[in-house]
Amino acid sequence: MAKRRQKKEAATAGDTDAGAERFHVPKDEEVAVAVLRAIQERGPFRSQKQFRGAVVEALRATDPKATVGEARLRHIALRSKMIHLELDYRDGTGKIEEECPVCGGQLRKVRNRTLNKKTVVTGFECPKCVYRTPSEKMRPARYQFSARRL
Repeated sequence: MAKRRQKKEAATAGDTDAGAERFHVPKDEEVAVAVLRAIQERGPFRSQKQFRGAVVEALRATDPKATVGEARLRHIALRSKMIHLELDYRDGTGKIEEECPVCGGQLRKVRNRTLNKKTVVTGFECPKCVYRTPSEKMRPARYQFSARRL
């Protein structure tokens, strides 16, 4: 913690105006409006990086210092229910935590009954978003965002 504080002090020591903001974190509602504007103006996005770039551009039209991180943007966009999200998966390492890697929701185990009448876990799914995986080792690799059809 002390190292982080020293780095922060060193970074702000070179500023001519110590109280100046380098960036501004907008409210969730402002981000949701920017998401809608970006989706309507620029269409579908094949990566999370492209999507974030378009949303930050829309935010900066009204506030030049506004910015938003990829994970927060993804969570806000999913909660707003204005977008359709598609996932491409890749093999990962280790076990899946109990938290969804896409939206942060609680994962639910998908079970199946065997011929011996026992149940086994065949995968995991998130009840809040589109994350479903047939094994413990599958992780989201690419997020694709588009407008939700009504």
